[in-house]
Amino acid sequence: MPSSGKRLLPWHCTLLMSSVRFTYTDVLDTLGGAYKQATQLMLQFYITFRDDVKCSDEESKDAKQRASSMVGLLEKRVAAPLVGVQATLARETVLWTKGVLVMPKVVGATLRAMQVLLDRLSALQMMLMQRPVLSGQYTSAPYHHMLQPLDSFVMAVMNSAIKLGGVTAEVLSERCTQASLDAVHAEIRQLESLRAELRRNYIRVFHQFRLEVKSESPSSQAVHRTADDSVRYLSFLFAASNVLDKATLLAKSVCADEWVQTRCQSRWRANMQAWLGL
Repeated sequence: MPSSGKRLLPWHCTLLMSSVRFTYTDVLDTLGGAYKQATQLMLQFYITFRDDVKCSDEESKDAKQRASSMVGLLEKRVAAPLVGVQATLARETVLWTKGVLVMPKVVGATLRAMQVLLDRLSALQMMLMQRPVLSGQYTSAPYHHMLQPLDSFVMAVMNSAIKLGGVTAEVLSERCTQASLDAVHAEIRQLESLRAELRRNYIRVFHQFRLEVKSESPSSQAVHRTADDSVRYLSFLFAASNVLDKATLLAKSVCADEWVQTRCQSRWRANMQAWLGL
């Protein structure tokens, strides 16, 4: 029988390839879903923090209830899926340590990046639960002087992060195309632009606040602010900035991966053949 010039794979090799394909496809889908959930939690944490600070002058249980409602969300939406992925990879590592059936490097790299992002999100969540330890009291001063004037800029950043979560999850799925990669790059540029705008306005608003504090007739919020107010606000701001940094870095790393680029730029069969060296 004349040779066609192509090497045919035995049926059992084809089954193995399909099995591995479904395994890492499911894993990448799970990682993409966890990343998408993580970006959505950023916004939920911010809204909870903003509303808590706004109500700090009131003796109400609403703030504690809002903070308590956040407990468990991070575990359920992000941490639990990552544990499942880790268990799957542990099994696959035992079965396949080298050769064509080893999972693509982007799988392990994305898992590690997600674990770092989870750690930063945990720190952000802790800011919702922190109690005043310096003066023993919070006031609503940070809301009136910082959060309220900057709210539209922060919301724009958070919503851009959510969009980045959606398009990055698509890149990690089998639906990925070149347009998906382009969308991630575009959203990263948009997010970085919005963060730069937020920084500029933060400097402007903070300068105005300092001028008011030094004026002859400062507002009651400026007069009665406490040291805990500053610690609370700046701690949350720092933690949120770290989360956004790690989320952006993860998206950049995924799109820079050669295997991901090949997968998104070609059909599945051509990609599989390239992977197997056929």
